[in-house]
Amino acid sequence: MKILFLVLSLVISGYCDDFNIDIKKSNSLEVPSPKLKTEKITDKNVNDFFNYLDRVLSGYEKPKEKSLFKSINKSAEIYNFDLNKILDKYLYTPVKFKTSKQTEVTLSVSKSYNCPGGANNCRESDKFLLTFTYGTQTAFIKIKDIINLGIFMHGSKSISIDGETYTARAYANISDPNKSEIEIKGPNGVVLNKKLGEMLDIFSNFGYKAILNKKYRIVYGRKVICDSNACNFSNDKMVFIVEYPLSKDSNYYTLDEKSSSGNDLYFESIGKNFFFKITDGHLIITKN
Repeated sequence: MKILFLVLSLVISGYCDDFNIDIKKSNSLEVPSPKLKTEKITDKNVNDFFNYLDRVLSGYEKPKEKSLFKSINKSAEIYNFDLNKILDKYLYTPVKFKTSKQTEVTLSVSKSYNCPGGANNCRESDKFLLTFTYGTQTAFIKIKDIINLGIFMHGSKSISIDGETYTARAYANISDPNKSEIEIKGPNGVVLNKKLGEMLDIFSNFGYKAILNKKYRIVYGRKVICDSNACNFSNDKMVFIVEYPLSKDSNYYTLDEKSSSGNDLYFESIGKNFFFKITDGHLIITKN
């Protein structure tokens, strides 16, 4: 299992209303907070945990132009995806809660295009963002900033929605990072608990299906760009190609719509016989 976007939406099977929690109707409902096991945690455990996150969608490869690779075979179109139909769809997962004013808030995972906080260099784990979408607004929290890990880390971040404060925490599981718990607490108590692995699964579950050298999901969305103050969407869009199902050391590939539009591109790891082109809002994949 591995972890975005970016960026990064595919049709998810088994949508479930069980994820909805109506705060107004459940003031007396107590959702148990996750508890860390009383086990000895060392510096090595901390490093291993973040090394695991770094390996989630860590295999990034830049595309190359077809003109740099000559083929005597004629390419045949195998996929033609209308990208506008899946624009930012990965943001709208079945994981959601409601504020006391009945505003629905959807939780998802994104991956920033650059390093949060204005840094020039960062680990891959720094780019993973917890994403809150409500109405026409989206707020981002860096997952690494909310991790709680023994005596080493006590992280949390808060956002304001409908004038109410919601605080996010992630309780790290050193033996199995995918079982780490993400907790959201509002003015009436805990409104959502979700395993990190489940959130990453949902992220990779959105978009178009494509079978090339392996199975992939095609996600399309606006770039998430971070500066020293915050992360926000830009007007530029990207195609995000991720191996499916997500697993340790999964690779991912991106196509910048603005810079790659109209060009036939390929990725060596996928194969020189598969070409990708963005044109008129469509992703066309051909094969020699």
